[in-house]
Amino acid sequence: MLNEFSSEKFERYFLKPYLRNIFQSKSETTQFISYLRYGYRDLEYQTIDTNMVTVYASKNSAEWIPPQPAVTEPSSIIFSILLRRLAISSPLCLAAFKNALDYPEFMTAGIYGEHYFDPTDSKNKIIPRRLLRQDTDDLQAYERTHAVENYIRNDNKQLVCFGHEYKVDFDKVLEMPENYSDLINILKMKAPSEYVWKVFCKVKGYYEELVRRYGA
Repeated sequence: MLNEFSSEKFERYFLKPYLRNIFQSKSETTQFISYLRYGYRDLEYQTIDTNMVTVYASKNSAEWIPPQPAVTEPSSIIFSILLRRLAISSPLCLAAFKNALDYPEFMTAGIYGEHYFDPTDSKNKIIPRRLLRQDTDDLQAYERTHAVENYIRNDNKQLVCFGHEYKVDFDKVLEMPENYSDLINILKMKAPSEYVWKVFCKVKGYYEELVRRYGA
């Protein structure tokens, strides 16, 4: 149905109202959060304790294999079309944060490590293993029902957690942005999430162009 509209009508009657909800009469910070809320609804990211990785990789004479980055897809068709029109990649993929952005309310999984000997190159490796939040919260119960004999352990024989995965609910961030200033600020920084801020600025520039072209 959307393809039946001319480019002008689509911009005027679909894209401009959609973007108005994000940008009109809001501070830049609220615009940024609204952009992420309306575009993706939530955001997945990982934190990795690089110091702990270095310690246990050395202790076990093994190579750490980084986990696959979390990928967040657009939450609506209209946002996907908007990104295509602006030649922007649709999925939002962030490298693991080294900074400790610890928001327990958003934590979805712990990242642990398992010994693995790779016969292809005859090297010892540590493979990341995701344990869901309920398993991370009760490791003893998890160990009783799962094969964890090759997992990395500390000197107290406890499973070593190398990091966490989070899924940010931007509805909550919009309600109380002051509680998430560290997250907002790091998403606006050049690294590791420069792409997020650049795309936001490009989308905002496009909205301002539509306002000039068609009026507010």
